[in-house]
Amino acid sequence: VTGTGGLGFEDALQLAHAGAEVIIAGRNSTKGEDAVQRIRQSAAGANVRFELLDLADLTSVAAFGERLKGQVGSLDLLINNAGVMTPPRRLTTADGFELQLGANHLGHFELTAQLMDALAAPKPVTHDEEPRKSRVVAVGSLATRIYPFDLEDWQSTHLYEPRRAYAASKHALEMFTFE
Repeated sequence: VTGTGGLGFEDALQLAHAGAEVIIAGRNSTKGEDAVQRIRQSAAGANVRFELLDLADLTSVAAFGERLKGQVGSLDLLINNAGVMTPPRRLTTADGFELQLGANHLGHFELTAQLMDALAAPKPVTHDEEPRKSRVVAVGSLATRIYPFDLEDWQSTHLYEPRRAYAASKHALEMFTFE
């Protein structure tokens, strides 16, 4: 689950209560470890841990992907949730993308690509079970209903309006997920 607060925290909490092994990934280790402790307090025996991941830095995404490849054989679920929302001025990622588009969509796009082998790996089943398939879930936004996606200015270089840029990042994430 990407994100240490809000919907990401709630998703991780519910998965932990259901007995899942949960990895919370985020860019702030203090918030991440706090989220892990809160989940452990709520769900006794929870198998949850924090991993450092900055979705606004593709080098961080690649490093996270490499760490996970060495730790897990398969993944059942990836929740692409974390995001940046409405900075007051146009900022860019470490890789030069508009910050909201870079973190909210491009970071998750690369993360999904990095984890594709683990997502596609066969899952253990008993003799009477159907093979399980992994899921990739993206957290969208109703902002996509308010602001159209401007493909001519998808990085908000000509016009930066924080909510419009946020909506553009969510349009891109939703289109990627549907595809």
